Amino acid sequence: MLTDIFPRLAGAFLPHVISRGSEKGVYLTFDDGPDPIYTPTILDLLAQLDVKTTFFVLGSAGVEYPEIIIKAAAEGHTIGIHGWHHRYMTFKSEASARDELIRCHEQLVRLTSNPIRYFRPPHGHIGIGLQRAVDALGLTTILWSYSPGDWKISNTRTKLAQLISTHRDDGEIILLHSAGGNARETLLALEIALPKMLDDGVKFYPL
Repeated sequence: MLTDIFPRLAGAFLPHVISRGSEKGVYLTFDDGPDPIYTPTILDLLAQLDVKTTFFVLGSAGVEYPEIIIKAAAEGHTIGIHGWHHRYMTFKSEASARDELIRCHEQLVRLTSNPIRYFRPPHGHIGIGLQRAVDALGLTTILWSYSPGDWKISNTRTKLAQLISTHRDDGEIILLHSAGGNARETLLALEIALPKMLDDGVKFYPL
């Protein structure tokens, strides 16, 4: 898919940018949450299956639903920064990007009591000032190796389940969403795909 080409190239050629994991398993990642309905339900499913993942959360949503972030961290999921709002940060100055990242970082450390090491830019778009700010704060930019396009309203649970379950190469970082207009289909797709992948011996890791 075209949405996967840039992340792969960035991960290969830019320092401190990762688009593949190092373990012999799959990394599920969820953007755009927390959502008050679907993020907790996804967390419940992951807990039932004992699957650990990574959530890249929005600072503004964290202000509204801090208990969801606290729950995700307490259950062993990695929490990363996805910006304060889901807005492009590509053309932000280094100073402006740094201020936004620090605001998010301080909030997430306060909620989780864990170190926050990872950042995924909204839409996966990297800018010079933004990446300089990320590097200055000692964060690592995480992109992805595969996106099934779960945010597209046209993608049904059956199609998404098939797309997710067939991408199981070692180090695969899969981009999903725990909030947004198609989050219900993502949840239902995971209910189909994850048990099958676990039965087939696929291992899941948080970043």
